[in-house]
Amino acid sequence: MSELEDYDAEFYALEKRIGRLAIATGVDLTRPDQVLALRKENYALLGYGDKHTYHLLHELFLLRDYLQAHCTSEHGAQECRRLLEHADARLRKRGFHF
Repeated sequence: MSELEDYDAEFYALEKRIGRLAIATGVDLTRPDQVLALRKENYALLGYGDKHTYHLLHELFLLRDYLQAHCTSEHGAQECRRLLEHADARLRKRGFHF
């Protein structure tokens, strides 16, 4: 497997985990205000999930940011964006909404 294929698989797995936890906690990833609250650890604005799960989601977003930065530095922004869009498109086909 090539390094780009590794990134593709990692982005897909990470996005899938984020999507499942968002569904479990009621976080709407299509709403910028909820994503921002999650990123800023302002969990009181998010709904009915528990703090531990919200914190896990927050950490997964940080991991995604790190992975994206690493991919961008190695392969460029355009290639990295293509991989993220590919992962998101596959997840949308499975019913996840980003």
